Amino acid sequence: MTSPLHISYSTVTNIELLREAKDKITAKGAFGGVDKKRVEEFTEKDLYALQAALISRTYVPEPYLQIDIPKGDKSFRLSKPKIRCLMLKRLF
Repeated sequence: MTSPLHISYSTVTNIELLREAKDKITAKGAFGGVDKKRVEEFTEKDLYALQAALISRTYVPEPYLQIDIPKGDKSFRLSKPKIRCLMLKRLF
């Protein structure tokens, strides 16, 4: 796996790689993100909008929904991102 520090800007903005990231999420059977948008609802238009935000450097990651789940004497944190944040994470 490539370190995030070694991924080029052109890689992150490549529409084919964004599609592959979406396909990886779909194949994994991931449910929707915190934005209540399912992976299947993320359209080509949404992909191009994400790519445009990345190219123009206006993309800002959304905050994750974090839920603390108590289990015995410990607590586990569950984090749920938006679909587009999850797609970018899959590029790394």
